[in-house]
Amino acid sequence: MEETMKKYITILIFILLTLNGCSQKSNQETSFTEQGINAIENKSYDEALTYFETAASNGEDEQLVFRGKGIAYIGIGEYETAIENLKLALKKATGKVNDLEIDTSYYLALAQYKNSDREGAIQTYTNILAFDEEDANAYYLRGTVYLADGNLESAISDFDKAIQSDSDEYEMYVNIFNNLDNKGYTTQGQDYLKKALEIKDSKDDGLKKGMIYYYLGDTENALTQLNKSKEAGNKQALLYLGKVYQLLKDNATAVGLYEEYIAAGESKEGLGTVYNMIGMCNMENESYQEALTNFQSGIALNESDSMQELLFNEIVSYEYLSDFETAAQKMQEYLNLYPNDNTAKREYDFLKTR
Repeated sequence: MEETMKKYITILIFILLTLNGCSQKSNQETSFTEQGINAIENKSYDEALTYFETAASNGEDEQLVFRGKGIAYIGIGEYETAIENLKLALKKATGKVNDLEIDTSYYLALAQYKNSDREGAIQTYTNILAFDEEDANAYYLRGTVYLADGNLESAISDFDKAIQSDSDEYEMYVNIFNNLDNKGYTTQGQDYLKKALEIKDSKDDGLKKGMIYYYLGDTENALTQLNKSKEAGNKQALLYLGKVYQLLKDNATAVGLYEEYIAAGESKEGLGTVYNMIGMCNMENESYQEALTNFQSGIALNESDSMQELLFNEIVSYEYLSDFETAAQKMQEYLNLYPNDNTAKREYDFLKTR
């Protein structure tokens, strides 16, 4: 869900430049609100909150300030406070619904979902759809919340509406598959992938079809399509070729492709995830020191989507290297960040006995 939300930061920056522009820049190059948003982009959430407090003291646009604070509080995991600020931002709206209010509503729904208020998140997405009944992302995200709430029928209904509204977006089909697969509804998820194969896309050099075949587990067709894309010069094909070879347990080839992908410098997927996949290949090959190095390279990127898994895998690497003291210390730090991880709690109990 977080990945789908990233594009809204860009929208916010555009809004800031448009609505909060020259009038705020008489004595400084950028407004405090803009500096706060830039800090959010850099994941410096506490710094962002300081900027927003200064912006409020200086009389900058209240709607943008409350909105920015809400986003920053999501970043540090204070979801109730985030919800309060995002609702205040919506109350400061002029009454006419525009991109700013829609964007704020998306963040509100995310905060509600993170705060386990699924009913509230569903209502917020419903409000977005009341304004634009063709919003594919709102249908997809509401379907994701329904699925998390155990309502498969409503989830499927929303997923169907999402692809009806955006029938040529391969990523949507893959996201729906991953959501259903993660909940144990693999067969239903594969139905969406099969629909994606029916898309007529003259611009696809093989990457998109190859990606779909990979998720279907059809490695033969995946390799055919992805090698075609690679030969066409598409660097993204390297990533999915690596995934296919990892699926085939050819970890050496997979690692080589992942490293080539990183070196190409054209990543459209968080590199933290790629380093994590390299590390997992190293682990399967019992190259634990190499695995540790790659997990730590991913951690250094500070990407929220992959951070939890990387931190956990770093601990596992220390265990395999028989450095139980460091593993226990890292696990304590991990549980401070992710206190609800029951698997980690059990592992920590084990580490304390070593």
